[in-house]
Amino acid sequence: MVGTPWIDFGDMVRSYTSSGDENEDHVYFNKLYFNALREGLLESNFLEFKNNHKNLWKEFAKCVIYIQAIRFLTDFIIGNKYYKIDFESHNLFRAKNQISLLKDFIKQEKDF
Repeated sequence: MVGTPWIDFGDMVRSYTSSGDENEDHVYFNKLYFNALREGLLESNFLEFKNNHKNLWKEFAKCVIYIQAIRFLTDFIIGNKYYKIDFESHNLFRAKNQISLLKDFIKQEKDF
């Protein structure tokens, strides 16, 4: 699926800043990784990130994490039709994982 740079950045943040994968308990948001991702884009010639809406980076990252949590929860509610699961409440567990990541992001965001 073709995405926008902002959604792609948000998904990259969701994927790379978590202390663990979607199947782990007690994940936390790694702000050092977030800063490295952001700085890497700033050093590139990716003008979309350099010149436009710099303050939206955090918002898009939070949005993508939240959307993924809702997608896991929705799949759980409709009977686990989309994502492969290893146990009956797997998608519920994944949704909680993403909400934990989002909460920790929000808790730390004033520091970066």
